[in-house]
Amino acid sequence: MGKNRKIKPEGKGAKYWFDEKLMPAMTKFASQKHLTAIRDAFGILTPIIIGGSIAFLLGILIFGAGGNTQTSLLGLLAKATGNVTIEYASGTNAESWVLNGSWNVVSEIGEKIFQTIFDYSMGTFSIMIASMLGYIYAEKRGLKDPMFVAIFNLVLFLITAATFTSSGKYFNYFFDSKGMLAAIIQTFLVIELYKFFANNKKLLIRMPKSVPPMVATGFSLLVPVAMVLIIVSGINTAAWSIGKYTNWDITSSSGSVILAGGEYGLVGLFYKAVSAPITAIISGNNVGLGFGMLYQFLVGFFWFFGLNGSSVVNGAFLPFLLQMFVQNAQAFASMGYDAADAAGELGVVNIQFLESYSQTTGWGHTGALLIAIAIFGRVREQKDVAKLAGVPAIFSINEPVTFGIPIMLHPIYGVAAMFAMPLTTFVAWLFVGPLGWVNKSYIMVPWTLPPGVGALLSTGLDWRAMVLSWFCLVIAFVWYIPFVIIANKYHFNLNVKSYIDQGMVKKDAIQAVLNDDKVAREESLARKVAKKELRKANIAERKRISKLPTEEKVLILHELKMVKKQEKSLRKLDENIKVITKADKVLTVDLVEYGGYKIRINGKTVATALNEEKMDDMTTRIAKANNINEYKVINKGEILKVVKVED
Repeated sequence: MGKNRKIKPEGKGAKYWFDEKLMPAMTKFASQKHLTAIRDAFGILTPIIIGGSIAFLLGILIFGAGGNTQTSLLGLLAKATGNVTIEYASGTNAESWVLNGSWNVVSEIGEKIFQTIFDYSMGTFSIMIASMLGYIYAEKRGLKDPMFVAIFNLVLFLITAATFTSSGKYFNYFFDSKGMLAAIIQTFLVIELYKFFANNKKLLIRMPKSVPPMVATGFSLLVPVAMVLIIVSGINTAAWSIGKYTNWDITSSSGSVILAGGEYGLVGLFYKAVSAPITAIISGNNVGLGFGMLYQFLVGFFWFFGLNGSSVVNGAFLPFLLQMFVQNAQAFASMGYDAADAAGELGVVNIQFLESYSQTTGWGHTGALLIAIAIFGRVREQKDVAKLAGVPAIFSINEPVTFGIPIMLHPIYGVAAMFAMPLTTFVAWLFVGPLGWVNKSYIMVPWTLPPGVGALLSTGLDWRAMVLSWFCLVIAFVWYIPFVIIANKYHFNLNVKSYIDQGMVKKDAIQAVLNDDKVAREESLARKVAKKELRKANIAERKRISKLPTEEKVLILHELKMVKKQEKSLRKLDENIKVITKADKVLTVDLVEYGGYKIRINGKTVATALNEEKMDDMTTRIAKANNINEYKVINKGEILKVVKVED
């Protein structure tokens, strides 16, 4: 006898594991407090980064900021009026423009306006993160006054990020993205330390009840605050000592000393030992590609399970991707594009690069999927969704696709979308990085821009970036074609199975599905023909009306307008009759010139009727719903009659 097979207990199969194990675990991961705090902080601060980038872009386009005089509006106007001196670099044919006289003054003033916005939005990002993340994480940890904790955390970051040069030249060196990772980690640790001391009642100072609450609260936290300050300052001093007595200098990519050992504290030590090496590895061409592809894959992976992929993984990835973008923006601002690119200061992969090339029309390039379904799809429900979801997809809003097609938990479309973004990330990286045919991204723009526009603006108006963005969308479209064809067969088999489950044999079930498709096609064709005939009839009617005498034309057009308003009023009354809550309510019916009635409560129109029969029915319904026992029929301010409403 063969071995007895073990029968799985009911509810312990793959579906049980998916519903009861996998999905709860993924949902728990998506709501992890540290990652969600980082995600929320970056989400709130993103408009400042975009605002600073757009200001810088305006400085480039109008005033020639970043050495772009030759392509700026002011530079071109100066050239046209003969107010430009052209200089050539020694031994080369490379030319540069120098504006003459007042043109140069205007250029400097304009550039200063926008450059200042850029410097203090990009250049203080770590300070913003310390403040905003401190507030959000304090709220998540249940601390009583998160605003105070945010300010306190900011003070602690300023202590640890300070530099100790005699000239103060690099006082704000770690206030930009270079101190961001340290600010994030320090925030979590400091708030936990503060919470530990603040929850210890023995450390709280009790004030008499006669002391105002605001004063009492401040004094009660004096000891925990002082202890955290002393501990953090002590650790910061230890970090300063390590740098000073080991001569551990912070150097630039060229090897020049930026901050010598002993000129920085905890944030500087963290940057030297952790942030800079990690960022250098990630921003390198090959590793940066892998980092970007992994990010895009995970975004698609979590969306497959119905979780907002970007929100889930941004907490872990966005600090690095955003730091890589800020480094590009600052390198361009200080050196200009060509010099920064030649010096290797510009990286390929950053958050703006990914949004410009591999997230156009939303995650997974779902706009490309919609086009593939519209052309090659055979599932009528999906084609209907594709028609409705097309316009939102242009602006990267793709929830209608994700949940309407659906892509979520779809064994074919879900897998295809998961790999579409890594594929186009590689294609874009190839053109921007190794081939160098397209400028790198250094300006951040809103992610809701149509395909190509974001890429164009983020590269300082490099038209090739727009073409590359469109090309990536074409690649995604081609990628989706075989999956759409496979999905056609998959859904056909599902429909066949549903008929078999109803008791049909397979042959009859297949024929039933084919008949359903045939009927659906015929109905669709009939609707199109009817729509076309109606359009023709409307055009013919408009032409006929246009040839009528003016008075007759006005009457007909008025009647058509009143018919539409009456239909709309009837629909509203069938759905929900408007009830006025005021105590004094007056119901009137005003005659309309050229025919018809406007039903009003306290002078406000609530319905429109074309003939007396409809008017009487509608007015009666409105009166009963509002507990009004009569209404007045009025013509040009004169009361014609008062009608009692029967119960």
